[in-house]
Amino acid sequence: MELKRKNFEAALAAAKPALASKTLIEDMKYFWFDGKYVYTYEGGLGIRVKCPMVPCGLPGKTLLDLIKTATQDTLFIDIVDKACQIQMGRSKLTMAFRGADKAIWEFPKGDESKNALTLSEDIMEALRKVAFVRADKRLNVLHQGVNVMASKAGLSLYATDDFALATVAVNSKLKNPPPNFVLPWDFVDQVLAQIEPGEKSYMAVLENCLVADDGTIRICTNRLDVTDKQMAYLPKAAARHDGGKEIKIPDTMITVLERVVVLAGTEDPYVRLTVEEGKLRTRAKFAQGNINHIDSLKGKHDDASGMFEANRLLKALPHVGSMRLTDGALLLSGGEELRYVLAQQAPPKREKDEGGKKKKKKG
Repeated sequence: MELKRKNFEAALAAAKPALASKTLIEDMKYFWFDGKYVYTYEGGLGIRVKCPMVPCGLPGKTLLDLIKTATQDTLFIDIVDKACQIQMGRSKLTMAFRGADKAIWEFPKGDESKNALTLSEDIMEALRKVAFVRADKRLNVLHQGVNVMASKAGLSLYATDDFALATVAVNSKLKNPPPNFVLPWDFVDQVLAQIEPGEKSYMAVLENCLVADDGTIRICTNRLDVTDKQMAYLPKAAARHDGGKEIKIPDTMITVLERVVVLAGTEDPYVRLTVEEGKLRTRAKFAQGNINHIDSLKGKHDDASGMFEANRLLKALPHVGSMRLTDGALLLSGGEELRYVLAQQAPPKREKDEGGKKKKKKG
């Protein structure tokens, strides 16, 4: 079978994120071809990409490494005498293969229209705006990905970790809103990286998996969690910080926080924000130096102070325009739809080493 090398290589690259590497189940390390598509599945995440190829299963890493050595525009791959024969220029190679019917997981092929959500640019942008709030230690189901609550009025997306909550509303009329569910982080990453938004692109909640499809690539995950009781906590947590007056974020805030990160060096870049007498003071102290910056604020704001991690703030600030500081949290807003709530954090305690310098405490 004749294949265009660049097209074949691009299809394998798109399917590679669901190609398992560390597993005892060999089938998860394979690319699977059925004549129209190539499939990969790593135990939770699965990807299907358009790729006309002779039906078979081929070991993923070996196939990828071989294709990288090709310089010709055209390849020929066929099953000959119970082996997969690959011709690249004047070289003929054979690889052991498995029958296409041995694939470990059958991709969903049922009717997905009932609970399908159109993956518009608005929904994709909403995913991007909450996707950076991720827990390092995912202790409960709410930490596993983007929490989605759907109604006929639209979607509410939430992401949370131990210290931050991001929420964004998408106004889109849904005839058949799906039940609340969690989009796992590996699924979210692949949707944002590979799905082209548009009228033909959709996401569906099936009985035992989630599916995203744009007509060229299909991404699935069977890590499906529906958590109505736990998820009900999220809008309540966000609502606690509603009602107060917000002020415009100073134009210099991103630059000042970038300086904090530079001065921190290898230390954790914690910064104290203080609002007092109509001014916002940004202070931080590190072994390499200190910073003390003052901005005049437009509008009235109650006096408050809190300690926050600078990198968290830098990730949120490009999406927001106003803020409100309390003695326990910082609320950042981007219009009526977008909210970030950051809880005050105390820097991790450091103990002194033998030379008297502080080092990060283990634990």
